Order: sequence, then C-alpha cells, then structure tokens
Amino acid sequence: MRPSGASRVPEPKLVSEILPEHMPDGMLSIAVFGPGEGEAIVVRLPDGSVGVVDGCREPEAGAADGAGDPVRELLGRLAAKTPNANDFRLGFVCLTHPHADHYRGLGRLLDAYEGRVNTVWKVTHLTPQHEKALVEWLELTRAGEAPDEEVLTGLKRVIDRFNTAKHRCRDGYRHLLQGRQLFSRRLKGHKLFIDACGPADVDIDNAGNELFALLTEARETGTVSRKHDPNLTSGALLLRWGRSAALLAGDLLRGSGPQSGWQLARKQLKRRVQVVNVAHHASEGAHDEALWTAMAPELAIVTPFKQGTGDNPPRPDRILTLARTSVVAITSPPDWKATTGLPVGTRSTKPKGFKPKNNVLPSITRSKPADARRNAVAVSLDAAGNITSFYLAGEADIYLAPDEARASAAVPKVAAFTPRGKRPPP
Repeated sequence: MRPSGASRVPEPKLVSEILPEHMPDGMLSIAVFGPGEGEAIVVRLPDGSVGVVDGCREPEAGAADGAGDPVRELLGRLAAKTPNANDFRLGFVCLTHPHADHYRGLGRLLDAYEGRVNTVWKVTHLTPQHEKALVEWLELTRAGEAPDEEVLTGLKRVIDRFNTAKHRCRDGYRHLLQGRQLFSRRLKGHKLFIDACGPADVDIDNAGNELFALLTEARETGTVSRKHDPNLTSGALLLRWGRSAALLAGDLLRGSGPQSGWQLARKQLKRRVQVVNVAHHASEGAHDEALWTAMAPELAIVTPFKQGTGDNPPRPDRILTLARTSVVAITSPPDWKATTGLPVGTRSTKPKGFKPKNNVLPSITRSKPADARRNAVAVSLDAAGNITSFYLAGEADIYLAPDEARASAAVPKVAAFTPRGKRPPP
C-alpha cells in the first residue's frame, strides 16, 4: 500500500552508487548524498549543465581527484562523458549556510574548479566579518577545549572562496534571499527557474544581532546564555521546469512569524512540488504542516544528522508523519532505539543498526563510515511533472509505517526489492 498522493513515484532501482546514467539527458535530475551526517546535492539540468548545493565531506588527504568526496567523484564521472573533460564547468555552486555538515568540501571544490564555475550563491551576510565572528564564537563555546582546527580551517576556506567569487567566477555571485530569482533559462522548450526560498530579511537581521550580542556577552562574562544557530538563516532553493518542481530545503526552519522562515516562503510555494529534500534532516523545528499539505510532495528525501542517534534528526515520529502522505527515502539507515512503532525499511523486516532480541536472526551490521559516502538518492523529472526515475544507492532505503510495511509485504512490487547483499552492480 502506498501513501495517498504518492502513486506516481516509480519503484526504486537499487545501485551501489550514483553514476552519470542515473541522471539522464533531457531531464531535471537531483542526486542527494547523505552519508549519515549532513548532505550534498548534485543537480543536472535538462541541457546537461551541472550545479552543486552544499557539501558534507572533504576529499581524502592528498587525493588530487577528490576521492572520498561523493560530489567530486560524481562530477569527475560526468566530466569524463563530455568531449573534453578539462572544459567541464559547473553552472553554479551554492552554500545554504555555514554549518560544517553542509560546507565541508565546498572550499576545496571551488579550488579544484577554479576558472570553471559560472556563479556561486551564498547567504548575504556571509562576509569576512561574519567569518571572524563565527570563528570567535566557535572558540569561545568550546568550554576550555581546543577548537577543532579542521572545522575552523574549513570554515575560513569556504567563506574566503565564496567571497572572492566575483574575481574567480565568470558571473560572480548572487545572494540567497527569500523570493530572489537566481537562474532563468529556456531548456528543452520549457522555462527553468531556480529561486531562493530563504532566508528572510528579518531572520538575517535577527541572527546577525544575536550573534554579535552573544559574542559581547561571552567576552565580558566568559559565559554564553544560549546557542547561536546558523540554521536560522539557511537558504533553500526551488527548482521549477515546466510542470515539475523540486525543493532543496537546506536547514531552513519554520520561523517565528509570518515574515520568517517557511511561513514567509509559503507565498512562493503555491503550486505542487513533486520532490522535496526535507529541511534540516526532517527536524520538528523545520516542518510547516500547512506548507507540506499545500506542496503535496510525492517523494520526500531525508538525510540523517549523526545517524539520527539520541535526539538528532530524523526522529521516528517525524518520518511516520511524512510517510502518511509521501514516499520517504532516507539516505542512510538511522540508528534509532529499538522500540515498537518505528518506521520500517523496505530492505529488511527489522529496523537497521542494532542487534535483534534473539539469536535466531543475524545481527544487522552497518557499513564502515568511509563506505557511507555512497549513500544517496537520485531522482529525475520530466517537464510534464512526472518522476521518471528513482534510485537508491548504498544503504539508502524507503521507510514505511509498521502497519503499511506489513500490508505491503504481500504486494509483489514492493516484495521484489533486491535484498541487502544481493544488489545488482551499478
């Protein structure tokens, strides 16, 4: 049994990793990588041009080809399919907000593609002054511990590269602001638009004031009374091509009023949106029920944060809520506590990541963290609003409510999913 309104999602094909053939020519294709912490997205437009939104992994040390970063690996394969790989360009590179699980790898990506990036998009307040404030904030909030130099270095690198983009990129940079059109072009007979759904002006003002006030408090008292959250000013992108629409929601939160967060973005999202990369790893604070109902997405893609352990998103109740109306694909199996009523993955009859209660069934073991980089979901849409292909890579899976999982066990299409360990080659 499928969720209401989701009958147009094709059955997924299971692959080891996302390859260029999973992002076919003439379609709007999106590959969402989520290795368990953070996310990175590769977008391929109908004319074959490619863009990148966020980055969740640095490449391996000394890897000139970007090995270890799933974005760089896929881009390398896409470039190899062009007549001259050295001429392969990126149409855009976007940083939604300066959280490590979203900016890792982007600085090195811009270095690797220097001179071959048309434009970069970033939140308007991400300036050198803001970088210094964020670095100081990280140092002051380490409770006497040495700050993570890798995090600090990566933050400095990515902000520097984005702020020098006007000299490095052919078309400079554009700011992510709610309602701003970032891209417009007629492709394959239909207009394709990319618009920013966030952040809102009021959120940028409030977040900036809050950060500098907290820094002043920390300098004067040595303590901080609350956290600063870059998610308050996350960007989000709406892609529209013909009758198709996809929302890449970043970590944008619900908002504190009608001129804030998703509550303001509702004005842009009046039409059906077939695919949503769910905001902030499907956390409660990023969910706007009225907006979700209005969009009526057929497919919801979720990337876990820190494998969903403890209180980290996604929580099981949020996935159950989304699964009532949409097909829910999760890039990496969450480490949820073994309790009743958990969403159930279609590749196994038991939740993944912990031992069974008896010794009859073998334990379900997780892949090594390094292997998780291939966990991804890829989807393609045509201009008529149809999802034409749907791939689950690595350990990505569809999660159902327990009762729906039991009901679907007798449906041949669902039961025919390739079992774990018997996946076909990519």
